[in-house]
Amino acid sequence: MKENLEILGQFIAEQKIRWDLMNQAYNSNVSWDKDKQPLGAKGVAWLSGTGNGAKAQFHQVGKINKIKETFDITDKSYQNFMKAYFVSSFNPNKDAETPSASKLRALTYYYASYIIH
Repeated sequence: MKENLEILGQFIAEQKIRWDLMNQAYNSNVSWDKDKQPLGAKGVAWLSGTGNGAKAQFHQVGKINKIKETFDITDKSYQNFMKAYFVSSFNPNKDAETPSASKLRALTYYYASYIIH
């Protein structure tokens, strides 16, 4: 178990470095520490693109499927994992592709299922 936590910590650290490199490449200062990031038409720097202006939320589970209420994700480690997964899914070599908020929905659903059950 300890080994898995170390691998997870390494993954998060690597993706945070990648986040910072994306900021450098786009001459921006998108903060890793923000709870949510605007995407697509409303996004800035490497988070901008042709999308409809959704938000990547790392701090809250919205109403999805059978979960009828919203609640906060208070575990900072899980929030950092979500951010790491989010940035790992971004491919800067594809034109007009920004990271997708839809990729986070499964992670929020898993979190909600674990907390509720």
